Amino acid sequence: MDVAVLPLATAAAYGIAVGAGLDAAALVVVQCRGNQPSPRLTLTFAAFQGMFLSVLSSTVSRHVSPGLLVQTVLGTMGAFAGSLVAYKLHWIRTNRRFLPFVGAALLGLCCLALADWVLFPVLGADGLGLRPVGLGVLMGLVGVVLAAVFSSLHFRKVEDGITFGASRDQAWLAAFGVTLILAWLYVETVRLLTLVPGEEVVY
Repeated sequence: MDVAVLPLATAAAYGIAVGAGLDAAALVVVQCRGNQPSPRLTLTFAAFQGMFLSVLSSTVSRHVSPGLLVQTVLGTMGAFAGSLVAYKLHWIRTNRRFLPFVGAALLGLCCLALADWVLFPVLGADGLGLRPVGLGVLMGLVGVVLAAVFSSLHFRKVEDGITFGASRDQAWLAAFGVTLILAWLYVETVRLLTLVPGEEVVY
């Protein structure tokens, strides 16, 4: 859908969502480069991420199905809980060999998504072919799995902090990580569920 023909309120909402998403991404970089966890940064990130996800959720509800949001929330919580159970049962072993592997997988997925976005004006609506049901569902599953795997890495970090007596202010860093992972899982679940019925959400 061409943004030029959108109602003013809808176009403004999309602009706010993009701005909030970029601000949230910038705060992730700031937190990763910082030496100390920041309560103010964590709360600001949660606010920006909430603005982005609210527009995403309203778009899905308007163009796909109102009931899909319930499935998305349940799917997100299920994936997060499943990764916690898998970690506690030691089905996922977060050792030193594991981190470079998932890091390389995430980097590859990000580069592929970036290439698809950059080539969108040249190749048309299908881009690199990552949006149609077949390959699109596969990429959505990869995204959900990677997000769940990174949640296990975060569980390990929190567990190590408790074991080795990390300071109380590190709890804000843990909260930041949980917020980031849940937002990531939610977005990937939305992408996956909107592709399953063969309908696309207009952004």
